[in-house]
Amino acid sequence: MAKDFNILVEKLNSFKNRYYSYRIVKGVFITLLLLVSVYTLFSLVEYFIYLSSDIRAFLFYGFILFTVFLTAHFIVWPLLKLISIIKPITIKERSRLIQKHFPEIKDKLLNIIELREIGDSQYSSEIVNASIDQKIGEISIFNFKEAVQYKDLKFISVYFLLSIIVSLSIFSFNKSLFTNSTYRIVHYKEHFEKPAPYNFYLKNENLEVKKGEPYTIFAECLGSDIPEVVYINIGGNSYVMKNSSPGTFEFEIASVINPLHFFITDLKYRSEDYFLTLLPAPGITGFTVTATPPAYTGLTDAKFENTGDLQIPGGTKIKWSFQGVDIDSLYFLFSDSSHISSVKNENVFNIEKYLYKSSDYQVYINNRITEPELTFSYSIDVIPDLYPEINVIAIQDSTRLSRYFYKGLIVDDYGFTALNFHYNVNNSDSLINIPVVRNLKEQEFYFSFDFADAPVESGVITCYFTVTDNDVINNYKTTSSESYIVEIPDKNEILAE
Repeated sequence: MAKDFNILVEKLNSFKNRYYSYRIVKGVFITLLLLVSVYTLFSLVEYFIYLSSDIRAFLFYGFILFTVFLTAHFIVWPLLKLISIIKPITIKERSRLIQKHFPEIKDKLLNIIELREIGDSQYSSEIVNASIDQKIGEISIFNFKEAVQYKDLKFISVYFLLSIIVSLSIFSFNKSLFTNSTYRIVHYKEHFEKPAPYNFYLKNENLEVKKGEPYTIFAECLGSDIPEVVYINIGGNSYVMKNSSPGTFEFEIASVINPLHFFITDLKYRSEDYFLTLLPAPGITGFTVTATPPAYTGLTDAKFENTGDLQIPGGTKIKWSFQGVDIDSLYFLFSDSSHISSVKNENVFNIEKYLYKSSDYQVYINNRITEPELTFSYSIDVIPDLYPEINVIAIQDSTRLSRYFYKGLIVDDYGFTALNFHYNVNNSDSLINIPVVRNLKEQEFYFSFDFADAPVESGVITCYFTVTDNDVINNYKTTSSESYIVEIPDKNEILAE
């Protein structure tokens, strides 16, 4: 008896699996049928009516909740029962379902289960088991799986196919009916106007403008019965656009300082919303220039505020320090095509350069969005270090003809390094240093020399003076005076005197 009853239980379990599998397949058909039908209905309504934002939000979230409900009720719930995560139908409930399909079984299957539950205290176990065996034998010819017929899905599958055919036909005829409607429902927060007999088109290709710069908005109206007056709505305020030609309108904003939301309208129909992006425009707010002349000039550092045109000595070190807003890089372009990039320190851009000749230079700035743009053009006038000047007067001593007196004046823009007296004997140059004050720009000197002390008995000696300035950068500059020819009398005659 036990073996026959276990076989019966296995058949009832197989029925349960087939029953829930059938429920899942049927649930898939029902879910898809309802979703396709509702989606098509929503799309049709939105396409022709242009629902408000609130109603579109209701449709959007309602469709999501409806999808979740159908999936949970018709697919997930039977699936959980099939894998016994949720308690499935009991054996008695299975028996009733089978009995509905096989009326000839009557109550035999249910009686078997009830007899199995009877205890030994009331009836003889032999009598109960015999009764169970008898009833199992009577219903053994039935295949319980046949109580679930997949062909019963034929009716709902036909409706599902019809809904698919209808939706595909609409899609093939007018694809935008689904795409546009779906887009508007999904973007329910946006405002969409029902198409007008004419349309507004923005002709601007690039909706970007640098902060503080002017910007002109160009619009075109195409269609039938084009309006004569068109407005641009910026931040809720409407402004009349200039009618530059039939169907063409423009509006100039003198200075854009904030990002703008706007649309084009004739107060009856309107365009889509547009957004004018504000680009961070780089700008210099101020700069300082520090000029450090060469040490030999004796000049002190000079500092200039917001002044780029300079006049400096040759070899001066210039340091520029720029402050600005929305600047990522800054560089100079000199008239000789040389390019110098700045070094950024916090919010200050520094450039240093030694200058030895006059030059023009241009200042370029940019950031991660903008291209490099010319901001300033300046000139630097470099004053070259001049050669020193020397003027000498020679006077012969009337009492001693071999002795000469010299009076001179030396001039230089930044002072002197050396003053020397040279005399040439037998192509051999001799030098005598004459002390000078280094930092004086102009000074007189006096010098005398007795050529009797020269290493020659008599003859002609060539002499001259040289003066050297302080220009260490250019390896100093030396100027020679005019040459003097001195005739030396016989030394014996000089000694005789």
